[in-house]
Amino acid sequence: MVASQRIANATKELELAAQQTVLVQRLSRKLLDLDLYLKAVQSQNTINSEQPVVVDQNNISIDLLPQTAIYQLNELKTETQEFTQVLHALKSGGTVKNALGQEVVVKAVDSNDLQKILLDIETIWTPYLGLLDRFVEGSEKGVISKKTSDYLVDYTRLYSNALQIETSDFTSYRGSLIQNSTDQLKMVQVGGISIAFILFLAIIFGSLRQLLQSDTKLLLAQRQTTNILGTVQEGLFLIDKNFVISDVHSKNLEIIWGRKDIAGMTLTDLLQGMIGREDVEATKLFVEQLYNPWVVSELISDLNPLRQVKVSVINEQGETVVKYLSFSFLRVQESENDEVEEIFVSVVDVTDSVLLEKTLESEKAQHDRQIEMIGHILNVDINVLNQFINNTYERVSEMNEILRVEGQLHNKAQALFRKMHSLKGEASAIKMGSFVRLAEQGEENLAFIRNQSTVSGQDFLGFTVILNEILDLNQFVEKLLQRISSVAKEIAPEPVTTSNDVVVQEDVAKPFSSSERERLHEYFSDYADQIAERQGKKVKVNLTGFEDIHMTEKLKKFCQDVGIQLLKNAIVHGIETPDVRVQAGKSDVGKITLMLLKYGNQLRMSMIDDGAGVDLQKLRQKAVEMNLMSAEQASSLPDSRLYALMFRSGVSTANGVDEDSGRGVGMDIVREWVKEVNGKINVESQPGLNTKIIINFDAL
Repeated sequence: MVASQRIANATKELELAAQQTVLVQRLSRKLLDLDLYLKAVQSQNTINSEQPVVVDQNNISIDLLPQTAIYQLNELKTETQEFTQVLHALKSGGTVKNALGQEVVVKAVDSNDLQKILLDIETIWTPYLGLLDRFVEGSEKGVISKKTSDYLVDYTRLYSNALQIETSDFTSYRGSLIQNSTDQLKMVQVGGISIAFILFLAIIFGSLRQLLQSDTKLLLAQRQTTNILGTVQEGLFLIDKNFVISDVHSKNLEIIWGRKDIAGMTLTDLLQGMIGREDVEATKLFVEQLYNPWVVSELISDLNPLRQVKVSVINEQGETVVKYLSFSFLRVQESENDEVEEIFVSVVDVTDSVLLEKTLESEKAQHDRQIEMIGHILNVDINVLNQFINNTYERVSEMNEILRVEGQLHNKAQALFRKMHSLKGEASAIKMGSFVRLAEQGEENLAFIRNQSTVSGQDFLGFTVILNEILDLNQFVEKLLQRISSVAKEIAPEPVTTSNDVVVQEDVAKPFSSSERERLHEYFSDYADQIAERQGKKVKVNLTGFEDIHMTEKLKKFCQDVGIQLLKNAIVHGIETPDVRVQAGKSDVGKITLMLLKYGNQLRMSMIDDGAGVDLQKLRQKAVEMNLMSAEQASSLPDSRLYALMFRSGVSTANGVDEDSGRGVGMDIVREWVKEVNGKINVESQPGLNTKIIINFDAL
């Protein structure tokens, strides 16, 4: 009778332990959901300053949260109290309510092993409870601390799984004690046969009824554990020292990975092909360190290579989708010798929160670019701005055409790089910083593609996103300019032409007026001043010719595009810094002359600077570094051949990469433009004195 009562009491404890595991899961899910709501509110407040924010970005008014979040806050408080009450009752005895709301009298567990498990649970729960109480207390005052929420989320991700393991261990161990008690009771019942058969029948029927009830409750507890594994949002599983995944894992793990044959696989095989080889090796090394008893797991947690990783998986529809997953690893140790038996792994799909964060960052960046444009375009000549808008549309269209047409992918990357570099140069000339930054992102993306040994169409996806951002920004500038022009038309009698006013006319040659020459001179001078300031130099630009030449729109664009690249090259590579120039007996201000003259049926465009001349030794070193020739061949190469290297793709003598140099494509672009007009380039240079670049071509 006493044994049966113990079994019944133990079964109650088993139910409450299973209830504790469910509560931990619910608390974790609510805290992660509330964190997403808080991040969304905080990001929205950053973008829209009209929304109310309590005190600062760390303290957020509860009124900003949706009603769903308010309900979750109330449930969070109730479930926290339930967990604490049950934990105290299991440890010290008391009366609590079960999952059905019924009051249950619980005696303190009398097993040392169970008391130790409860102590481990209490060790994790005590700081957790403190954070939860502070969080709830703040919410009751109408304000939620984002800092406290972040601590709670970090603590949840680190210890929620451990807490669930401890409560599951309590359930399993208590179940084994019930089974032992059941076995003992059966032996007593069998021994009673020797006393009296009738008494045995009375005892056996009563005992069987108790046993059936106990077994039913035990099965219920086991079913609840199975249900937990079937409903948790995380992917939970164990791996042994050989990285083999256990047979038991949460159902959601299959959904996260998009496959069902996970049990028995190794973690490294599962990750192979989804993340880089280096990350797989780093994960293997990290897990091996967790099995090392001399390594403190908390000290190497920051080395987790899978803290947040981007993977490509197959979904239920057979489609390849990109997900962002967060892994956490916890040791499962024996209580006697602290030897690590297995590693408990938790995988959380954080795709929604990562994409939300990226979306908010993208929207903020777009908003900042638009604000910058509003203040800037008022200071730019409207004709120059219209030309830039049209040229940007044209270049984006050309780059989309390059992406669309089939061809060798490395060649595509090179062609796109030239177009993007040209766009950056024109944007930099009129101080359109947002366009410059987007163009630099595009160049970095393409530079990465060009350096890869194998390239696929997927590699260009990031570039297409940047291209769309440039197009969106260009459309914004165009619409803003149209609004400004509309107001100007009402005030000024002279009509103002915008890029949207399409006039179909033949591109005929017209004399280049003095006002156009003056505008071009101002355009180049402003651009030169910008570059010189960034390079720590001083320059003065002079224009010669131009005015007496009949020019088509095509020729004007050619002169402007080529002039930008040659001017940038002269300032970056030719003109010295003021102190160097003074030591050489020169004026501290460098002189650059851009000249366009007509010789018969041909035009000659020249860029002359009084700088240090072409550094032939650097060109020789660059030729050897790029494996274009041997050191012996480079040393004997004539000057004319070395000058030709200046116009080769990838060749740059700059010491680093910045807005003005280091990509090795500026002069390469000039060569392509000159080639398109059947022109020829000649370079003349005197060390320490000057450099002259001459382009002869047919009149356009």
